Amino acid sequence: MPKLSPSPLTSSPEQFLRANNLRVTRPRMSMLNIIQELHPFHVTARQMQEFLRERGIDRVSLATVYNVLNTLHALGALSEVVDQRGNRWFDSTTEHHFHAYDTETDKLIDITPFALPDALHTSLGKNYAIEKIELIVHVSPVGKPAKANSR
Repeated sequence: MPKLSPSPLTSSPEQFLRANNLRVTRPRMSMLNIIQELHPFHVTARQMQEFLRERGIDRVSLATVYNVLNTLHALGALSEVVDQRGNRWFDSTTEHHFHAYDTETDKLIDITPFALPDALHTSLGKNYAIEKIELIVHVSPVGKPAKANSR
């Protein structure tokens, strides 16, 4: 994915929005501030709506949250991870990487990429280009059984 200019993580939210021809609105500004504050992180739309409420921004509908997250994803400012249950997570780390899913806390954890892309290139040969690798490892704390609905 190409690097955005300006970066949503290092520029002011207003500068980022204007550079991408988006109206400067309170929900967009607030969500970009949260992304900068919590990076690196993974969030669902419902979680983002809760972060907004915790900051006193109560009147943002879930549809608006989805629209802003989808717009940021379309711009390349967020990546998206869909888990096996169909939950959509928006990820502030846009470089290729893998995830572990903590079944106890219902959170995604970033895993630094390793030699898998090289192994795939060796196996597939030069006729294929890797578009995207999705790997989610389901984990639970040692000594605690996995939740029944996480499989």
